[in-house]
Amino acid sequence: MAKPATHFVVERFNWRRTGHPPTFHRLPGFTRIQSFNTADEAEAFCLAEERKARAVVNPFAGTLAPPTDQTELPEYALTDWYMDHDIDPPKPDKKTGLRDWAKWWEKNAPTWTPEQSERAWEPLHRVRFYRVTERPKVPVGYALVRVNWGYNDEWYYPGPEGGTVFTVYRNREKALKECKDHNEIATDVWDENAHEYGYEPAGANQFELNDRVLPGRSPFEPPPTPERTEPDEDGDPLDTFAAHEVPFWEVIEIELEGIG
Repeated sequence: MAKPATHFVVERFNWRRTGHPPTFHRLPGFTRIQSFNTADEAEAFCLAEERKARAVVNPFAGTLAPPTDQTELPEYALTDWYMDHDIDPPKPDKKTGLRDWAKWWEKNAPTWTPEQSERAWEPLHRVRFYRVTERPKVPVGYALVRVNWGYNDEWYYPGPEGGTVFTVYRNREKALKECKDHNEIATDVWDENAHEYGYEPAGANQFELNDRVLPGRSPFEPPPTPERTEPDEDGDPLDTFAAHEVPFWEVIEIELEGIG
């Protein structure tokens, strides 16, 4: 019996960015990014996205018991591994005997060569950002999704991901074009409504992104900043956005069942 055809899907682990400086916390589940016909294409894309995340993330920041959240190696074995690969690990504190892994990474990572950075990440098997899964090959669609914006008596805010599916296209370019057209219309409508019903001291900046990741970006990148920083009634800057800076429609790749 012939083996069913498969394709290869790149997924992002469900990490969330919090705080300043940023820490990252992994929640259950995955976000589908893109599918490929071959494993080589998917692995190459996955590796490129993984490297982008590694370039900006401190894997030890925000964890209660490093390095147990990052690797299955005990600490002494991890320090030996780094020394064997020409990377000086953090020294234990003279009073407590504890190593400050987060501070060590923050200080030293910018000085590493690309080769050293690759080696530094190698034993941290529990900190991964993307993966490739092989699945039975089924038709893929591109869902035009309306972002669900709510209102909290001051700001408009979106859900962290997803939305309401409006139409599903079989062609990515067609879906992206429709998305662009819908966003242009929605921007005009929402901008007018936001000024009428929103928080008056914010001016045009009526939209709060919260944990929403902008299309084409990842949660590992620095968070976006508004083009204009409107002061509130106390003169403090607001971290809210104008209508043309936020999404009202997005395109999400989905698998279609029951379609040949």
